[in-house]
Amino acid sequence: MMENKKLEQLISNIREITATDDYAMDFFTGATCKEISAFEQENNILFPKLITQWLGFADGCSLFDTVISFYGVAHGRRISIKDDGYICIGTFNYGDTVCIRNDSETIYLCGETVIEYTNFIDLLKLVIDIGTGGNDE
Repeated sequence: MMENKKLEQLISNIREITATDDYAMDFFTGATCKEISAFEQENNILFPKLITQWLGFADGCSLFDTVISFYGVAHGRRISIKDDGYICIGTFNYGDTVCIRNDSETIYLCGETVIEYTNFIDLLKLVIDIGTGGNDE
């Protein structure tokens, strides 16, 4: 699967970035398949494949001096299901939330307006770009 390889490459890039002293990043240990499945069953949802893969890498994290925080299913702040059907998986430090919908790869950046990203890879590229100073959004 091409998308899985792309996500693996982005995770590798994040690992390289975190190896420097320039960026403060905190990661919880990745969730197990059992923990992810239990969360899905408990909340009657099905995570997109790329989110499941990400949760296996980091079950919650704070990236780039808290530019963004992603939530987990077993550690730290947990992913939450909102009344409007969105599933909140993270928050930017300026207040916009990162959301998904049940069993859809689309990522939603929810603030004054809602911006759609094709999948988690596209959002993660933006996060890396912002966090490393390449984007002023």
